[in-house]
Order: sequence, then C-alpha cells, then structure tokens
Amino acid sequence: MKKRIISLLLCLVLIVSLVPAAAAADMGDTRTVAVRYASGHGENDHDYEATFTYSDELFTKSGYTYRQDLAEMSLGLAFAAFSSKDSQYSDNYATGNRNFVSMAEQCGFENIQSNKWMFQPAETDSIGINCASKTIRDNGGSYTLIAVGVRGNNYHAEWGGNARLDATGEHKGFALGRDQALDYLRSYIADTGISGRVKIWIAGYSRGAAVSNMVGGALDNGYSLGEGVSLSPHDLYCYCYETPMGTTKNQVQGRLYDNIQNLVNANDLVTYVAFDNWDFARYGVDRVVPTKGDDNYLNYKAKMLREFYQIPNNGGNIYWPDHFQAWGIDPKDITSGDLGKIFKVNMTQKEFYADLSEAITTCLVSSRADYAENMQDFLIALLGDIFGKADRDTSAVAMTFAKKLQDNWQKIFYSLTIPGMIKNGTAVRLITGYLVEALQENGIVTYDLEGIEAAVAMLVPRLSKMALKYPGTTMTLLANLVVIMSAHFGESCLAWMRSLPDDYMTKKQTVSYAGLFDDVGADAWYASSVDYVKYGRLMYGTGNNLFQPDAQMTRAMFAQVLYALEGSPSVRGLSCPFTDAGGSWYTDAVIWAYHAGVVAGVSATQFAPNEALTREQMVTMLYGYAGRDEQLSGSDGALASYQDQASVSDWARDAVAEAVALGLISGAQTKDGTFLQPQGGATREQAATILTSFYSLVDLDLRLMLKDSVL
Repeated sequence: MKKRIISLLLCLVLIVSLVPAAAAADMGDTRTVAVRYASGHGENDHDYEATFTYSDELFTKSGYTYRQDLAEMSLGLAFAAFSSKDSQYSDNYATGNRNFVSMAEQCGFENIQSNKWMFQPAETDSIGINCASKTIRDNGGSYTLIAVGVRGNNYHAEWGGNARLDATGEHKGFALGRDQALDYLRSYIADTGISGRVKIWIAGYSRGAAVSNMVGGALDNGYSLGEGVSLSPHDLYCYCYETPMGTTKNQVQGRLYDNIQNLVNANDLVTYVAFDNWDFARYGVDRVVPTKGDDNYLNYKAKMLREFYQIPNNGGNIYWPDHFQAWGIDPKDITSGDLGKIFKVNMTQKEFYADLSEAITTCLVSSRADYAENMQDFLIALLGDIFGKADRDTSAVAMTFAKKLQDNWQKIFYSLTIPGMIKNGTAVRLITGYLVEALQENGIVTYDLEGIEAAVAMLVPRLSKMALKYPGTTMTLLANLVVIMSAHFGESCLAWMRSLPDDYMTKKQTVSYAGLFDDVGADAWYASSVDYVKYGRLMYGTGNNLFQPDAQMTRAMFAQVLYALEGSPSVRGLSCPFTDAGGSWYTDAVIWAYHAGVVAGVSATQFAPNEALTREQMVTMLYGYAGRDEQLSGSDGALASYQDQASVSDWARDAVAEAVALGLISGAQTKDGTFLQPQGGATREQAATILTSFYSLVDLDLRLMLKDSVL
C-alpha cells in the first residue's frame, strides 16, 4: 500500500511537470458577458444591461493581488446577484435569479443554484444568495471555482435588517446575513459533491457588500466549508462595492484579510456606516476611487464621464457628487427666519461626513446602547412594514423621499429650530407628508400611517436637538440628500472601474503579496512560501509581526506544525513516554506525533523539544507523517550526486532520498561540489519552503484518502 502511495506521488510530480502548457490553453477562454441588472436609480421598474469580460485567467494570481480587470468583472457578478425587476413584476419572483443564471451560463459555470429568497419577497433578516461552479486549472492544479453573488439591491423588507445594530459587537443584521450565506455555501458544496481544492469568488454591492465582506472574514478565519474541501486564503477573491461597516475594529487587525477588496467612493455615506466612532470597521483593504481634492482629479473624472454617459439609466448624465454644497449659519441667527443669514461653506463631501458622524452619534443618537434600546426595534418594524409590503422598487421610494426633503430643506430646517413650529408639530406633519407622497407616487398604497407618524414623532425631537447644536451640518444634510444618495449608484461605480488605469488602485494603496511580516521582504526567495504557510495556518509569526526566517526550527516547533496540519486531534488517553515534553505548549503535538509514528525521541525517555531540528530530521518527520515507513528499493540513486551523501544517517536515508526525488529539498552548490548538509540546522524559512512543496504534492484531503486505503 505504502509503495503505491509513493508511486502516486511520483506520478503527481510528472503530471505537474506536464500541466502548464495545457493550463495556458485553458486560460485563453475570454468571453464577453452581457449582464442584466436592476438599476439602483429606481426610476424605471425594469432591468438594464452592461457588458463585462470574463476569463478563467482572472483567478490565476493570489487573491492578495488586486486586479483591475477582476474588479470590473466582480462588479458584474454583484450586479447579476440583484433580484430581477423584470421577473418581480411579471411572474411574482418565479425567475428572480434570471440575471445571475444568465451571467453564470455565459461564463461557463454549472450547477447554478439560488436560495429561496431570490424567489419570494424578502423578510427583515433574509439575504439572497446565488452560487455556481466550474472546474479551472491554475499552476498545474485543478480547482473548483465557486462564484457567489450576494444580493445587494431591491431587497424590500431587508431594509429593516440594515437597522439591526445591537448594543455591542458586530452589526447584527449583517452578521445574520453572513451566517445565512455561509450555511448556504456549505450546503451548496455538499449538495453538488464538490471536494478537494476550491477557489471562492464572492462579490456584493451595498448590503450585499457588507455580507460578502464578513463572509470573506469568516473564510480567512478558518470557517470550514465541509469535510474534504480545501480553501487557501490565496484562493479567496472577495470584491465588495460601496461597503458598509459590519464588523468591529478589534476583529480586523492583521494583513490576513488583505484578500478582501473594498471598492468605495469617498462621497458615499453608506460606506461610513455603521459608524467608526461606534467601533465599527470593515475587513480588508479600502480602495477609493478619485474624488475632489485628489491629484489629477479632473482628468480622471473626464475619463469616467465618457464611460458614465454610455451606461443606461445613469442619472441623466450627471455625476451628482460634484454638485455637493455645504451650508452654514451663525447659531444666534437660527431662529430669526432670515434666509439671508445662511452662507455657503467651502467643504468637501468627505469632510462633511466626519462632522455628520459626530452630530448623529451625539444628538440624534446619544450612544449605540441608546440606539439599541430606544430606536432599533421600532425602526426595524417600521422599515420592514413599509418596504416589505411594497410591490415596486424600494430604492425609488427612498430617492423620491430624498428629493422632496432636498427641495424643501430650508422649510424643514426652520420647522426643526423655531420653537413655535416645533411645538405645533409642523416638522412631524411635513416629514410624514413627504414620505407618504413618496410611497404613493411609486405605487405603494399599503403602509402603516400610524406607524410612520409615530416614528417621525420619535425622531423629530432628536433631529431638532441636532439642528440646534449642529445647524450647518443639519442644513447641509437636508440640502444634499439626493447628491449624497447618488454617490451610491452602481452605474457610477461601474464607470470608475472602466475608466481607471490598471495601476491606479495599487498605486493608491500598495498591498504586498509577500510582506506579511516586517522581516520578510517581498523579494526574498522564501517570501511566497512564508505567505503560504501563514495563510494555510501551518506556521505563525514569533510575535511583534516578525517571522524570524533565519531562526532555527526546533523539534517541538515542527511537531506542532504537523499536528496542526493533521487538524490537532485529541490525544486523550494517550501516554507521553518523554519526561522532557510534559506540561508545555507542544505536549499534545509530541504525544500525537509519537503515537502516529511521525517521530521518535532521541532516547526512550527524551524528546529534546528545544534541540535544533536538522534537515534530515525534518524530512524524516514528513516521511513518517505521510505513512511511508517501508524500505525503498533503489532510493540511494537520488543521493548519488551529493558530495556528502555518506553523512546522511542510516535511519534517515530513505526519507532523505525520497525528499530529494520529489523535489522537496535540494543541496547547496559550491565550487567543491553539491552538498545536502543533512546535519545542518533547518531554519524557519527552509521549513516554510519544504512545507509549501510538500503540501502542494500531498494536500490534506488526498493524504487522508490514501491513509484510509481508498486506493
């Protein structure tokens, strides 16, 4: 049996050497894909169409490498995940996922499935999920690429879920969406029989982006996709557009999450909530499109507008964010009613949002706990009731309401600040009336008028407090509501993706593929291996963001690495024969390694855990780990070219010979010949490199299959 394992591995080496030419051919399949999507403008209740370019080659680089072409195609995936408006109003959601199905089929995907929320009206905490898969080749290996589109538009009652923050921890509404998405992805994998190595391509817009972002964080943190399924963080391609913040600052530390790309417009208010000063954050790297104040902005904008004008339903060929205008007033003149006292303020939209965040979190809502206790349930119920009963696009309601407030901003501002108007309920009547008009104008006639009035009545005193304390901020908010909301339009994002040069985002925020540790340079010969073992959770740093690549690997360290590779099984009931290996961080690993036949001690009672690991000890432990303890005929031939082959210990000879044959180790060339240095100490960089090569030949799932004697 074990000789067959070795034969299989040798065959794998031969196969790997032959694959690249075929793989290159596979990657030449470039397709133009027509994606239909539900526009976020909401002005017309039907789908629009945009074209994108798809190729399997998009997934040949690490997910930690940002690609502009993949960013554009991923936006197409996010668009396709929207519920089809055409379906919604013609057949009552029966083909709500038609746009995703069409995109996936054009890209060559199979096993196209969607969860139930793509086929029926949403509930407050639901989330629409779409999945499809195909086999691709990358670097000589075969992978199952799984496309995951998370619905981020036209979600009706889910507006209420956006308001579910809770008093502490993650954004509860987004976290519930994440958990549903992960459950569905896991069940999809099981139902379709996917196993082995997978690549995950996930994208979402707005609410869908927040959920996608948190799904990416969970996968990076080791969420299991099921037995027999292997996902490296390098094979996660997570692209999130106009992403709200859903997790907390203490959860996003470290560069592990840099395979999550957040494409954001600094003018988009959605990307600032939930609020930074409430400790919210996003996983991954923010990549910001050009905005006023950036170098060469007008040139970038001109190129963007050329693309923008060609996109259907682009908001009347107006890029609204540049029409933002801040306003101010002397607080002592607030109650005078003299409109002449209002003056323009030179402030960018991004600067305004900092003031707005402070105003909201100190006046409108005094704290996150205040919000959770006094406002959350009420708003969830109200939003769910209004938008959950809608039979038309809910974004249209929001835009119509915003326009009414913007057109009447001065009237509303004074109704919030003049004592007499506050007392007689003018503000409540105005705001309630505009919302009801917005509903009716968009064909929504079923709503809870009493609930709306109660909600507005609850909010008005808080709005009044904010208007009195932050008058300029409040006026600016009311006067720019349409401008603010327009920055969230998907068409604007698409125009930016199509117009920016390939290197713009990487120049703005350079993220190193290899520089995970301060002492591992991107050009180091072992850098990619350090990346691999780090993200594969085979090895970790030594603290203070250091890897210490040239430090000696110890016997205990390597036992712990193999124990982690095995999945850290329980050692309950197993004895430890070594007197020097008890009561330490490596004890379980040593017990497991001994009983599994991976390693023996330096004597019957001594393991020598802190002794430097030699090169021959390292490959012998790998040899034992793979279950290859039989003598091999003719193995010495692999050592013949090494000047010091006689110095290989007898007990290590077969293991070293096999490691050389498989390309796991090689010697050092000098003017005097080539040397294996079997007694030399194995450094952490060497261990990382050998583990990477070993794991690429014998991944965990294959090794378990062979161990169970399936072949």
